[in-house]
Amino acid sequence: MLALLYHGLILHTISAQLGLRDIVRIGLGAVVTLGGAALARYWVNRRNVQWKWYEHIFEELETAGKQNAIFLSNVSHELRTPINMVIGISEVALAKELPPDIRSDMSSIKLAGKRLSNQINNMLDYTEILEGTLTPIKKEYMITSVLNDVITTVALQTNRQHLELVFDIDPNVPAVLVGDAEKISHVLKILVENSIKFTEEGGVNIRIKHRRENYGANLVIDICDTGIGMTDSQLTQMYDVFYQADTGSSRLAGGLGLGLPIAQGLLTAMGGFIHFNSEKRQGLSAHIVIPQRVVDERPCIVLNHPEQLCIACYFRPERYVCDEVRGYYDGLIYNLMHGLGIQGYQAHNFEALLKLRRSHKLTHVFIAHSEYDENREYYEELTNTLCVIVIAERDFTLSPESRLLVIHKPFSALSVANLLNGEMGEREFAEDQAAGRKPFTCVGVRALAVDDEEMNLMVAKGVLGNYGIEVDTCLSGKEAIAQCGTTAYDIIFLDHMMPGFDGVETLKRIRELRNGMYQELPVIALTANTVSGAREMFRNEGFTEFVPKPIERMVLERVLRKVLPKSCIQYSVTPTNGEMPVEELPEAARSVQADSPEQPGPAKPPMRQADASAIPYDRLAQSGINVDVGLDYCAGDEGFYREMLRLFSAQGEEKRTEIAALYESANWTDYAIKVHALKSTSLTIGAEALSAQAKELELAGKRSDVDFIRAHHHALLSAHEELCAQITGL
Repeated sequence: MLALLYHGLILHTISAQLGLRDIVRIGLGAVVTLGGAALARYWVNRRNVQWKWYEHIFEELETAGKQNAIFLSNVSHELRTPINMVIGISEVALAKELPPDIRSDMSSIKLAGKRLSNQINNMLDYTEILEGTLTPIKKEYMITSVLNDVITTVALQTNRQHLELVFDIDPNVPAVLVGDAEKISHVLKILVENSIKFTEEGGVNIRIKHRRENYGANLVIDICDTGIGMTDSQLTQMYDVFYQADTGSSRLAGGLGLGLPIAQGLLTAMGGFIHFNSEKRQGLSAHIVIPQRVVDERPCIVLNHPEQLCIACYFRPERYVCDEVRGYYDGLIYNLMHGLGIQGYQAHNFEALLKLRRSHKLTHVFIAHSEYDENREYYEELTNTLCVIVIAERDFTLSPESRLLVIHKPFSALSVANLLNGEMGEREFAEDQAAGRKPFTCVGVRALAVDDEEMNLMVAKGVLGNYGIEVDTCLSGKEAIAQCGTTAYDIIFLDHMMPGFDGVETLKRIRELRNGMYQELPVIALTANTVSGAREMFRNEGFTEFVPKPIERMVLERVLRKVLPKSCIQYSVTPTNGEMPVEELPEAARSVQADSPEQPGPAKPPMRQADASAIPYDRLAQSGINVDVGLDYCAGDEGFYREMLRLFSAQGEEKRTEIAALYESANWTDYAIKVHALKSTSLTIGAEALSAQAKELELAGKRSDVDFIRAHHHALLSAHEELCAQITGL
C-alpha cells in the first residue's frame, strides 16, 4: 500500500492514462497486498487464540501447584497430630519399668515415629518454598556452632555401614558471620544424610572454607562421598520434586524425594547455589556457595600456644577400603596443622611412629582404634611422657585405669581443636558453644511479663523465676504502660497479639515514657507466630528479640544471654551430679529450687512419681496430650504442670463463651486474637491437636475467610470442651 501511494503521489506513475498491462499489474499488487494482510491477520488471530490457551493452561498449572501445596500442608498438619501422639505415648512408656523385649519394641516405634515426623517437616518446608513465603533471616552466628550442630545430629544416627565421616573446616574461616545459620544447618543435614544413605562403604567428607569478597565472604562447602554416584541423566533430574534416582522395588533408601529440592530452595532464598558432579559408581560431590557478611574477622578456631605443640598422627592407610577415605583424613590433618600453625607429622606404620618419637619432641599422639589394639601396653606407658588420643567408634570405651583420651567418631577438626584447647585450660570457641549447657542465674533482674492470657503469664513467671528473675505480670497493654510509668524494669516480655493495645502499640508507648528512658530497654516479643522471617519482622517493629510461645528454655536462655548485660548473668560451677548448688543461687532462685527439682539450664528428665498424687501420664496421652511437651514448657516441674492443666480446664467455659460471642458478632479480628491465645495455651499443656485446630481458625480469621470459620468453629469448641472434661475427670 505504501508503494502504491509512493508511485501515485510522488512519482506520478499512476494516472488515468495507464495502459491495460499497468492496470492488471496494479490490480494484482492490490490483491497480493490484501491477501497478505488477510493471511497475516489470520495467523495473528490464531496465535492470539493459542496464546490465550497457553495462559489458561499456565493458570491451571499454577492453581494445581497451589492446591498441591495446600493439600500437602493440610495432610502434614493432619499427620502431625497422630504421629506426635505416637511419639509421646512411646516416650511415656519408655519412662516406665518394661521388659527388655517390650522396651526394644517401644524404642523402634519411637524411632519410626521420629522418622515419619521428619518427613512431615520436609513436606511443610517444601510447601513454604513452593508458596514463596520462605524468608531467610540475617543474624550473627558462629560457623563452628553450625558444624557442631550437624556433627551432633549425625552422631546420634545409627552408622550401620560403619562409614568414615570426616568433618573438615578451615580454621581461618571468620569467627562470626551474618546469615541464616538454621537454614545452612538444615541444608548440610539434608546433603550429609543423603550421602550416607547412598554410600555402602567408604566414607563422606565435609569440607568448609571461605573466599573473601567485597561484601564479606562466600562460605564454600564441599561434600563428597564414595557412594553409588549418578549418571548424567540422573544429575539433570535430581532437582525435580519427588525425583529419586533409585525407584525400584529394591531401592537402597527411603524418603519422599523432597530433600534436594528443599536444599536448593533454601540456598536460593539465601542467595547461594549448589552444583553436583558425579560419575556412576564413583561417588557424588556437592559444591555449595553462600554469600555472607563478616562481623568478626578473627579465625573461627584458635589455639593459644600452637608453637608449643608437636603432634604425630598414626593411621595405617591400608586399613581403609577406599583411597578417597585416606585422602579425607590426610586433607583434614594437613588443613588443621597448616591452618593452626601446629608442627605435625604423619606415621603410616609403627616403625615410623617410633622414629618420630626419637627425632622430635612430641606433645600429642593421635592413633586409630585398631592401632591402639595392636599395642595397648605401649600406648598406656607412653602416657607417662605425652598425651595419647584414640579415635574410635561411639561404643568404644577405655578401661577405668587408662590415662588415654578418646575422640569418638565422627572425626572433626572441631573435636581435635577442642581437645587441645581444653587440655590447656582454655576453651576459646568451645566456650561460646558450651555456654548454653552451663546453668546460670540472672542476678538482680526485674522483668515485666505482659499477656492477655493468665496461663501464659503463669508459665512466663514460673520459667523466668527458675533463673532468679523477679517477675511482675499484667493482662493488657494499657496496664503495662501504667506499670512501666511507676516501676523500672530491666527487661520486658510483651505478647504480640492482644485486644485493645496490641504488642506493637504498647511497645511504642513504653518507648516514649519518661522522656525516652526505655528507648534502649530490651523488649522481647512473645508470639506463637513463628513464621519464616518473624525475627526480622519484630525487629522492624522495634522489638529487641522474640521468643516463641510456649516458651522453650533453650531459646529463652539464648535470648537472656544476648540482651542482658554480662554482669547480670552469673554462671555456676556444675557439680558432678549435674545439679546447681543451692547456696550459689540468689535468694529468689532458691525458693524456686526448693519447690521444684528442675534447675536452670538443660532440661533433666522429669521425675515420674509413683504416689497417689502422680499425674496419670498414660491417660493424658490417651486424651491426645503430649505430656513431655507440656512438661518441657513448664520447666519440667510436675507441680507447675498440674497447675497449668487445672487452670486450662477451669477457664475452659469462660474461653469458649468469649470465642462464641465474637463468632456470633462476626468480629473476626478479635476472634483471631482469641483463638491465637487458645493455640498458645493448648500447646503449653501439650494439646497439640487442639492447638493446630486453633491455628487454622486464627489464620482464617486474619484473612476473613468466613466460610472456613463457620465450617470449623463448632468443631474447635467441641474439641476444647471434650478435652477440658477429660482433664477435669483426671
